Amino acid sequence: MKRIILFSLLIVSAISLFVSRQTSDVLHESSTENSDHEQKQDSPEQFLLFHRGIRTQEGMDGPAYEANYQLKELKRAKAAAAKKSSTARTQSGNGVIEYRERGPANVPGRTRGLIVDPDDITHRTWYAGSASGGIWKTTNGGTSWEWLTPDLPNLATTVLVMAESNHSIIYAGTGEGFGSFEEVRGHGIFKSINRGATWTFLSSTTEMDEINRIVVKPTNANVILAASTN
Repeated sequence: MKRIILFSLLIVSAISLFVSRQTSDVLHESSTENSDHEQKQDSPEQFLLFHRGIRTQEGMDGPAYEANYQLKELKRAKAAAAKKSSTARTQSGNGVIEYRERGPANVPGRTRGLIVDPDDITHRTWYAGSASGGIWKTTNGGTSWEWLTPDLPNLATTVLVMAESNHSIIYAGTGEGFGSFEEVRGHGIFKSINRGATWTFLSSTTEMDEINRIVVKPTNANVILAASTN
């Protein structure tokens, strides 16, 4: 009888030990999964760091694009195009080869900057800054648009601001600094003193790749406050 009781106790102990180990393994796996999940939730910047890394040459701190390289490359392209015969190929107004959109026509882009002209009592004159297509103007509520920046590269125009004290002055901030993978880099701030007819690059903003906000002093159109990710 004692042997039977002892044998039963050994079996129960073995079963208890097995169940305890299984439970410990399950709890460990669950803890590891939760830890991985929390790491993914708490570290979204790792995704952006990865994509920055694949654009960065080994031994460098970041992508080696020269500051304001888009404007410089555009000038080179225009100079090269000017040397070629106009009869050899069709050229657009900015001196480079003309491209025609072939679609798809049902996929809109991103418009991050928008101004409704306060001097138009019909409220149908707007200025729009696109994510990679420059600055546009409409005087008929969006039925048709005029491209205001044919002599500038396709800038990521993220913010447009009209000076309160002088409506002829408009500032355009470039660069999508919102942490998205497909964001387009910019090149500082541009200024217009004739309601967008022509634009001048503010050389003091050369190192500003991403402008998120611009505020113009209400009483002085030449004083601005800019928020950049740099």
